[in-house]
Amino acid sequence: MSQESVEIVRRSVQAVQRGDLEVALESLAPSFVLIDPTRVDATEYYGRAGVEKWFAEWWSIWDDWRFVVDRFIDVEPDVVMLGRQWGRGKGSGIEVEQPFGQVWTLQDGMVLRVRYFDHWDNALNAAGLRE
Repeated sequence: MSQESVEIVRRSVQAVQRGDLEVALESLAPSFVLIDPTRVDATEYYGRAGVEKWFAEWWSIWDDWRFVVDRFIDVEPDVVMLGRQWGRGKGSGIEVEQPFGQVWTLQDGMVLRVRYFDHWDNALNAAGLRE
């Protein structure tokens, strides 16, 4: 199932890149949780509504934001996604570039959890790939 898991993550990520949140959320399990320790106000977002809230908050701080994926790594039952993002802050106009990573946990073709990290090493460590 590992290649299938990578493809589920890839489809979801590509949908976000296209701005199609509806397709991106199709594979979320009912008990889904998004964990983002980089946020000051909240670190966990539950279910589809939680993800929609997370994206609304995230997109509200940028005049322009985009990302690319550098690679997907299968670490069953997880898939690690490593990418880079760029944005221009709303109001400030400050441009930023940052690597980021996510660890997606899947079961039976459904996404149970996504953990967001502000650096590749943090995501790799969380998946047990580095110490």
